[in-house]
Amino acid sequence: MNTLPLPSTTYLNFFFFHIHDFVFLAPTGKIERGLFVANYSQADTRYQGVEGKLNLNLRSDLWQNPGLDAVHARLTKPVVFLPRIPPLRGRASLDYRWRSFSVTPELSIANRQGQILTIETPTAGYVVFNLRGSYTVTRQHALQMFSVNFFNAGNALYRNHLSYIKQFAPEIGRGVQFTCTLRFFRAQPRLREIFAGGLWASDDRVDCFRVAAAKTGYDGVERSVCRLIGHNARPWKAFPGR
Repeated sequence: MNTLPLPSTTYLNFFFFHIHDFVFLAPTGKIERGLFVANYSQADTRYQGVEGKLNLNLRSDLWQNPGLDAVHARLTKPVVFLPRIPPLRGRASLDYRWRSFSVTPELSIANRQGQILTIETPTAGYVVFNLRGSYTVTRQHALQMFSVNFFNAGNALYRNHLSYIKQFAPEIGRGVQFTCTLRFFRAQPRLREIFAGGLWASDDRVDCFRVAAAKTGYDGVERSVCRLIGHNARPWKAFPGR
């Protein structure tokens, strides 16, 4: 039987806010006993920006996930920029799943942030590459996940504009994180599917659909569940005996 590809999804949000007496932490530029001195201030502000994400289904086992966000925030009187506002950022990743394996390469890009409060420190743009992988073992009443996260693979020197100590401490360099997770749960004896921390795992595509609908009460979750576990998706209605 032929399989149907999972649907692609798009999320796009524009926002524009005027906030009266907005409370923010404004640095004074002074240092006392090795600590920065800042004052909590109130003023009228204007926020505007955009954020979006696209989940593009390339194949039944491969997804492309680009996204971006941008914020422009300033005081209205006087017209100055607010501190610690993130720069224009973009992110692109591939999500490949095959049976119990999952591999996700990811590229994060940020523009230079020069729209700053007068005494704030600007930050340069950067490009960071990360790579995540995992293998999941499922049992009737347990899940075991082995995962590895290779972060900042290019060992880029960059600073997070949201950090209070960005002028002194850059972000972490190249590193590898290994994780082993073991979870126990109660489930119906005839089902091998589980839901734990947003991850579904299954050896049987049919049971995947059945337990999804049983837990949520509607069929719309079928495709998203099978995307998470890496199975080719087709509507539950295609299976006999429903």
